[in-house]
Amino acid sequence: MSANGEPSGKVARYAYLNAYYETGFNNPIDEAIRSYRAYDVKECRKLAEIPYDFYRKRLSMLISDSGSSVLITKGALTNVLAACSHVENNDGTLTAIDEVREDIEQSYESYSAQGLRTLGVAYKVMDAEKELDKDDETGMRFLGGLTLFDPPKANCAQTIEQLRQLGVTLKIITGDNRLVAESVSQQLGLSGSKILTGPEIAQISGNALMNQVAEVNVFAEVEPNQKEQIIIFPKPPRQLSGDRHTHYCRCYFGLALSTFRIANWLSTASANCAGFIRGHCRSLSRNGRSGKAYILSFRKDLT
Repeated sequence: MSANGEPSGKVARYAYLNAYYETGFNNPIDEAIRSYRAYDVKECRKLAEIPYDFYRKRLSMLISDSGSSVLITKGALTNVLAACSHVENNDGTLTAIDEVREDIEQSYESYSAQGLRTLGVAYKVMDAEKELDKDDETGMRFLGGLTLFDPPKANCAQTIEQLRQLGVTLKIITGDNRLVAESVSQQLGLSGSKILTGPEIAQISGNALMNQVAEVNVFAEVEPNQKEQIIIFPKPPRQLSGDRHTHYCRCYFGLALSTFRIANWLSTASANCAGFIRGHCRSLSRNGRSGKAYILSFRKDLT
């Protein structure tokens, strides 16, 4: 769709070219873009690439398109907007980005609140002979965006509630923004969950994060190293009850949530949780089902 929300073939084609020539790493978003609609690339040729990274949160591709060299950038909408000086309207005219930035960001927030992950697409014409670097991601024309959505499976909320009754706490960890995380959490039956974001995590100490991990169930806008911190911190609490120690099974199940492809949740976190339950929660049972069997069933239900 264009910057004003109307369908745009140019946005779809440029997003496809960006995803088609991407070589950094396979990801479900680019797979979806490539499979949604294929475009003829006979007159196109990849010239250079600036790979995606978690600081810029965008991927740029320099492509020869019918003889013209075009730099196409796709990524997190706010990060793509930051690289733009103008918006290209449907009729080809240009508007200064500062004149429409607020409207674009309001639309972005509206889509996010619906659980839609929104990516921005921008471009600019360049000299084919120039060596490409990150400094070239400036003065671009914002074309519009892509919205992606893959709702949780119908039985997810029921499965999560069954785990809650067993004393298993679900922790959602996602790189998506706060509004998307909140929307999907509500769909999973986790309404009212406190949300901690990556930028907020970056401002607190390790000890403070440890305390937050015990209380917070939804983590949004987090980077890969922060996901690892969150998963590592939780430990099974031990309490003294009478003459014996009783292990209370407060099991943390870390999931890397993608609202576009929710089935692509962090497999290592799932494995860690399964191991935790096997090692520390062997007494977990429900209708004769062991904790191990239950968590494996849970993983199957979600994916």
